[in-house]
Amino acid sequence: MNTPHSPSRGRPSKHDAKLLRQRIMAAALSEFRQRGFAGTSIDGIARVAAVSRTTIYALYSDKSTLFTEMIRGTIRIADIAGRVAFDDRPPALVLREAMTVLNGAYYREPNLEIVRLCIAEADRFPDLFEQVRDMLAHALTGLIHYFARMHAAGSMTTADSPRAALLFNMLALGSLKPFFVHQQRLTQDEIDGHIDLALDLFLRGCFVDAAKSGGAIAPQ
Repeated sequence: MNTPHSPSRGRPSKHDAKLLRQRIMAAALSEFRQRGFAGTSIDGIARVAAVSRTTIYALYSDKSTLFTEMIRGTIRIADIAGRVAFDDRPPALVLREAMTVLNGAYYREPNLEIVRLCIAEADRFPDLFEQVRDMLAHALTGLIHYFARMHAAGSMTTADSPRAALLFNMLALGSLKPFFVHQQRLTQDEIDGHIDLALDLFLRGCFVDAAKSGGAIAPQ
């Protein structure tokens, strides 16, 4: 009598391996978001992912490595290059739209929580924090080009376009400070109010007409 042949398990296919990593990353994201780095364990991640701790250690040497890969693989920031680089509308209008896009990208889960984790663990993972900061800055290439054009036209008070773009990015992120402090969702009116304030500060500090008038550049 012939006995049924059980296929050898062997190595998982590339597709299965990808799904396994995705499952582990999803579990890691959930645990790190809920418990922070110190409160998260490999055993806890393995339990949520429904895999053995041996499987996780076969892919990631330790918790720090897993945390780093989780950050790099999860955060997604909008690249607004195509939106602003060659936009000739009034700066207040262009930059409000840009800040709204950035703000929305940060506020979209899980980006905000990931950035918050990076800030919280900056001392423990300085290299990772720098990489995430560089990632955020790279997403602003369109703004850098835009600010260079504005300075060449005599509209801006600063010639350092990369620094201006980074400052703009920091203000877009800083406008969500209430979430970082209280970890509560903001209403759309609250978000709009923070965006308007952050934009006004930027325009006053970096644009000639706004600096002279003591107020934001009014859209035309």
